[in-house]
Amino acid sequence: MYKITISNLKGGVGKTTTTVNLAYSFMQLGKKILVVDADPQANATPFFLPRKTERSIKDVYRNPAHVKRSIYRTRYGNIDVIPGSTELEEDDASQIDVIKKALDTVADRYDICLIDTRPAFEQLTITCICAADLVLTPVCLNKFCRDNLSVVDEKINGLRYIYPVMDGELMEPVCSPVWKVFATMVNSNRRAQREIYEDLVGRHDYPFLTTCVSASSAVDNALLLYKPVARHRKSNPVADDYLELANEILSEKAGEFHG
Repeated sequence: MYKITISNLKGGVGKTTTTVNLAYSFMQLGKKILVVDADPQANATPFFLPRKTERSIKDVYRNPAHVKRSIYRTRYGNIDVIPGSTELEEDDASQIDVIKKALDTVADRYDICLIDTRPAFEQLTITCICAADLVLTPVCLNKFCRDNLSVVDEKINGLRYIYPVMDGELMEPVCSPVWKVFATMVNSNRRAQREIYEDLVGRHDYPFLTTCVSASSAVDNALLLYKPVARHRKSNPVADDYLELANEILSEKAGEFHG
């Protein structure tokens, strides 16, 4: 199971939208998906489940052994979900590897796991980053983007230097995911966005994927209906963008991700 954590310190950049639409796109490509809603706002959950559930991600944080009983089938055949909880708190994430341990026990059931996180770098988010093979950061190409990416880069790289000690010896690092970035809500006619993108890729060498997700009112309409864009407007270019993004991730994964 390939684990992808969707993370950015800034809100309003489409993390939940990315989680939902990538899950559906991977399903279209024949993959079996597990979605983990680890954001205390639990915004991803209603896209997959019509009502409140008895168990949630909070149960998994309390005891990783509860992961199997916390997984629910969804309205989409090849997508399962661990529902979010608005009662999730920082104190629930007492161990940095709690999510990794939980997901390892169900790794043989799924091809892809997508983890939605809150826009903050604290213990809940750190446990999800440390569980990931890939951290995927959606960004809007605006004047705040450069500073935001600099902080995300610093935080993720800082986690790579956490080494557990066992019997007086350093073990493998707790956290060593690949980090990739992609642009979302892109309007190709806006010169400012093109200039920002060229600066981030050319001068700062951030690890951008080549796929960009277009801006479209269809995304907002799909969100209101709790649907992936491809279910709301199958022919919309954004649905194609997310499918292209899913394909690029699978292609890069097969090549063991460069950069």
